[in-house]
Amino acid sequence: MLTLLQILCENNFSQVLEALTRTNDRIRYLMMGRAIDMFRFTQFFPTFRDIIKTSGLVISLVLGPLVLVFFTVHIYCYIGMFLWGGRIIIGEVNNILPFFDHLNFNTYLSGMLTMFQVLVINDWNEIAKVFESLGRPWVVFTFFISAITICVTILLNAFISFFIAGKLRTFH
Repeated sequence: MLTLLQILCENNFSQVLEALTRTNDRIRYLMMGRAIDMFRFTQFFPTFRDIIKTSGLVISLVLGPLVLVFFTVHIYCYIGMFLWGGRIIIGEVNNILPFFDHLNFNTYLSGMLTMFQVLVINDWNEIAKVFESLGRPWVVFTFFISAITICVTILLNAFISFFIAGKLRTFH
């Protein structure tokens, strides 16, 4: 899935179609489709049906906090594009783990992918090392620590608390 997102972020439409028609990639995408098809099994188990039913009732309560999280991540993406947009050249950044230079702010989609990685606290310090190589480490760590503090600690926890409150309301 990450490979498909990277192809979409870094290439034009003809290159995306070319990547989708390669034999090795076809099998991978068929496997992903089969994994998505596994969701049909949820209709046979009452517990999963109840989860889906109550989630539909709770969605109106969590829509506001979810939109707030999305717009905050969107703003951080544009700040990252302003600070580092176009300055990361894939494959030319030294002293980092492989493929972490793909997480950059060169385009909007790659910036949103980078912010999603930060939102789920997935090796944010390794992502920060990529930008630290550009200079001014205090800007890099201020950016990433404030993104974690605001997006994860405050907004994502608020979203989860609204979700749990909505679930409890539907059970009573």
